[in-house]
Amino acid sequence: APRKDMSEFIDRNRDHLNPSQRFALKGVASMSEPDFQLIQGPPGTGKTHTIVGLLSMLVHCGVNRVLVFAPSNTAVDEIVERVADKKLFDGKKKKNPDGLLLRVGALGYDAPDKVLRHTLD
Repeated sequence: APRKDMSEFIDRNRDHLNPSQRFALKGVASMSEPDFQLIQGPPGTGKTHTIVGLLSMLVHCGVNRVLVFAPSNTAVDEIVERVADKKLFDGKKKKNPDGLLLRVGALGYDAPDKVLRHTLD
C-alpha cells in the first residue's frame, strides 16, 4: 500500500488516536515489506481501537489480506465485533470490493451472534 496514503490517513484521523496509537499506525506505514506489528498493553489502553485503526488504514489503502490474532477468544471476538460494526470487510468498500471478515478458531462457548456470522466453524 502506498505510504503517502497511509500518512494522509493517519493525519486525517489524528484526533481519534492517542500518541501511542498514532505511533503504531506509523510503524505499519513505514514497513518496507510485509511484516508484523505487535500491539500489547494492559486492559483498557486502546489496543482494540488501535487494531481497528490499523485495519481501517490498510483497507483504505487497498490492502485486502490481513491476519489478526489475539491470545484469547474474548479478544478475537471483540476485534471481530468492532470490525463488523465498521463494515470494513463487507465487500462494499471501493478500495476493498472482495472484502471478507472471517473468524477462525475454537468456539466451544456461547459466542455472540455478531461473531458467529463471521465464523468458519
